[in-house]
Amino acid sequence: LNAARADYDRTAANYRQSVLKAFADVETVLSNIDLRRIQSEAQERVVESARKTSDLASVRYKEGLDTFLNVVDAERSRLSAELDAARILSQRLIAAVELIRALGGGWEKQFSK
Repeated sequence: LNAARADYDRTAANYRQSVLKAFADVETVLSNIDLRRIQSEAQERVVESARKTSDLASVRYKEGLDTFLNVVDAERSRLSAELDAARILSQRLIAAVELIRALGGGWEKQFSK
């Protein structure tokens, strides 16, 4: 009887530890998702600003008020901002998959014959 109780207590403790770890994992992933959302919103403002700067540089060049080097520099900044936005989006999507996994979701490969 004592051995059975000890086994039960050990199993219950393991279960409690698993549940606490699962809650911690979900909390961590939710926090990560919120952080990525904030980063994404900020980066979209950066991208919009870079696009406007690039457009303005093109107009100034066409009007003869600026050099083509400034157009190239503005385009480089715009492309860099868009690349950063894409990286943040990738991180947001990875975090969404991590949330599904933390909630106990899963997927299996389906092979068709």
